[in-house]
Amino acid sequence: MHLRGDPDLYKTLGELGISFDYYEHPPVPTVEEASMYWKDIEAAHCKNLFFHNHKGNRQYLGVCSPVRLTIGIP
Repeated sequence: MHLRGDPDLYKTLGELGISFDYYEHPPVPTVEEASMYWKDIEAAHCKNLFFHNHKGNRQYLGVCSPVRLTIGIP
């Protein structure tokens, strides 16, 4: 199985004895559209939203479903 992401993360998980299951789906804009890919997986789904400021020193926000978040950006 090919795992995307930082190989050091998977190495660290293994060293710590932390088991995990890896699932992937194509990019989709909404949780509703993604639900067809994870409907048979017994886990909480997280819609990942990525943001950063112009300096790039503040970044990443993850919001787990079913939380609905509306962001107004002027």
